[in-house]
Amino acid sequence: RLIKIQNDKLIAGYGDGSIVIFEESRSTKLEAHQKAITNFHVDDSQIISLSEDNTVRFWDINDGECTYTYFLDIFATAINFKDGKLVIGDTLGNVRFFEFKN
Repeated sequence: RLIKIQNDKLIAGYGDGSIVIFEESRSTKLEAHQKAITNFHVDDSQIISLSEDNTVRFWDINDGECTYTYFLDIFATAINFKDGKLVIGDTLGNVRFFEFKN
């Protein structure tokens, strides 16, 4: 359904709610969501996934652990994350802004 590449990893999001991280010598399947993945962001340390189950989940890309789940009141389909700022949007034009500080 969705495929993105980050360094030596290929990450795929599927209609069954799973995310698979493919590396040269192995693959890791995350039972990420209850419903289909609608989009995700990936960087060197994490995957941030959106789903039809109205959740945003943060995943450690190295160990596959979910570090945080946020429940949305919108059906999110668009995502961007940069410099600690997360923007999520839906097909109706709703946008949510989040800022993360260390």
